[in-house]
Amino acid sequence: MKHSQRCCPRSFLNLVLFVFLLSICSSFSFRGKGSAESKPIPDEVLESQIQGAWKMVEENTSPWEDLGGWAQMKLISNGYFMVGVYDSKKKQFLNAAGGTYAVRNGKYTEYILFHTVDPSLVGKSFTFQIRVDGARLIQNGNVRIDGINMHLSEEYQRIDYGTESPLAGAWRKQTVQQAYVNSQKRESTLMLTTGTRFQRVSYNSTTKRVGNVMGGTYSYRNNQWVETHKFNKNSPASINRRFSYEARYEGRKMGIKKRSGYRPDTYIRLD
Repeated sequence: MKHSQRCCPRSFLNLVLFVFLLSICSSFSFRGKGSAESKPIPDEVLESQIQGAWKMVEENTSPWEDLGGWAQMKLISNGYFMVGVYDSKKKQFLNAAGGTYAVRNGKYTEYILFHTVDPSLVGKSFTFQIRVDGARLIQNGNVRIDGINMHLSEEYQRIDYGTESPLAGAWRKQTVQQAYVNSQKRESTLMLTTGTRFQRVSYNSTTKRVGNVMGGTYSYRNNQWVETHKFNKNSPASINRRFSYEARYEGRKMGIKKRSGYRPDTYIRLD
């Protein structure tokens, strides 16, 4: 009887230990199965998720609200991207960059076509990990600039999806005068539009010089193109002003007539 009294508690403890170990093993087995079955997002799905206009909310864990009136907008649309940085309180332009991008094997690579602060970056590429979590876009990776390795981590809040307007996409300005300038000086005017935002830049691919860059909100209704500037490199006086122009959109062409008596600026869709 005494022997049975000593054995019963030990047997009970052994049973409890067995059940505990079994539960742990089952837990690891379940997790392992889940991770094995989880698949990376296909490139085409990831690319569709990143389309639209995004506003910076955090950089390297520092909230952008701490920077006063500073704002950074990033537009991603059908193979092109543009970034504009400005101080909304001081109505001051700070920086802009842009180019093309590619999504391959779950990674996002930017190819720089223009950069207002550091033209030496033109022609270079930078690869990042990128993902969309709800209304947030998270981009991070290691970059090397001027021989210095840096870790870049950015978080953006979605502004639009890039599907709110039929004009969303990449456009190159092409008029009679512009065709001559392009052939002589390799100058280009690009405009990138999402559902509600636009950014327009004139740059020289040979000298890497940016003539002007501006951006803000836009709408297109009843053959009227209406844009409100949030930043303008050469004309700060236009900031927060609203400009309305007669416009025509058909197929892969769009004409914006800014002054009566002049030919409209013709834009050709690139994407």
